[in-house]
Amino acid sequence: MLNGGSGDEFYGKDLLMRLDDLRKRVHGDLACRLAEHGFTTTKSSRVYRKKLPGGHASLRLEVVNHPGIDFDVLGYMGVRIDAVEEMVNVDRPHWSAADLKKTLTVEIEFGNFIRGMGIRHSVENERMADEAAQALYELTVQYGFPYYENFIRPEYAFEVLSQFDEINRGMNCPIAFRRGQRLLALSILLKRELEPELLEKIRAKIARQTPSVDDFERMLERVMPTR
Repeated sequence: MLNGGSGDEFYGKDLLMRLDDLRKRVHGDLACRLAEHGFTTTKSSRVYRKKLPGGHASLRLEVVNHPGIDFDVLGYMGVRIDAVEEMVNVDRPHWSAADLKKTLTVEIEFGNFIRGMGIRHSVENERMADEAAQALYELTVQYGFPYYENFIRPEYAFEVLSQFDEINRGMNCPIAFRRGQRLLALSILLKRELEPELLEKIRAKIARQTPSVDDFERMLERVMPTR
């Protein structure tokens, strides 16, 4: 868009429609493939969900547009443990019920999980759209399925999120206070105490990364009032 003009005027309606059709092609192809594994989605969504005992798995597509040229697609695998999110979301009274049901306990982009940097699938024509859908499907099967099968288990989620080092923090729950909230919820769910050393690591990370120290301390007071 230039000087307030519409994208149609600057790039051409035909080109924008073609790119939109390619985005829909990726989404539709992937939706059909994942439906065979129990994932559902909608036409207007870029999220595919599968119900699991005690929660759900989520594949989310992020589209990075290069206006008038092409776009890239990245895939994010996530897991929601319902019992954890219900505890965390008590501190979100202004969120809608629908949004509260969509929060995730962990999420990771496939490339960061596999090689420590993002994997982008560029699309500018139908062949590339089909290749992107195929690649995202293969990543989901090879890496996404084991990811959600592991992380839906609270014990596994607790052990991984307890490793509060830079790599793991960035990989699965990169915002420190949210990671801390979920560790608190998991500790309650599993009836396990947070070790004082881990608690101090969480506080230290929160103090450096975000002003939400009060949010974490408020939840800590609520779930562990006698600490």
